[in-house]
Amino acid sequence: MNQQIKVLAKSAGIVALEFGLNVDVNGYNLYVEGPSGVGKTMYTKNYLNKISKKKKIPCDWCYLYNFDNPNEPIALSLPAGQGIEFQEAMEGFIKDIRADINKTFNNEDFEKEKSLIRQEYEQKRSILLEKLNKESMKHGFEVKTAQNRYLYDANL
Repeated sequence: MNQQIKVLAKSAGIVALEFGLNVDVNGYNLYVEGPSGVGKTMYTKNYLNKISKKKKIPCDWCYLYNFDNPNEPIALSLPAGQGIEFQEAMEGFIKDIRADINKTFNNEDFEKEKSLIRQEYEQKRSILLEKLNKESMKHGFEVKTAQNRYLYDANL
């Protein structure tokens, strides 16, 4: 008697699974539960393999970082199979960009240009600080710099 109940329960489970997998509604989910070792996973996979051959292959969905609103990624729908191609292309692009950035910023010409810009900045800064001090001395104080800070010395 106990064996007959198990067979009926298994048959009812299969019917329920087949019914649930054929419900074609967005957002519909299926949950399979039961004791270990009765074949739930095997039967579900086999049945899914069987019915998936008759169904249209769904699109690939990629979620892109949204720089304007980081909490809302941008969903990108691609034809089936192109999601992995897009991912590989982006990984290659990032690898190339990293190499180009390293090559650019470790380049001797870049270092020379950076040094020239720094020298120009320091010259302009010195001229401005000198003008500021000429004016501030008329008012009884001096402006000094120390560790990227400006200090005002009123002890003249």
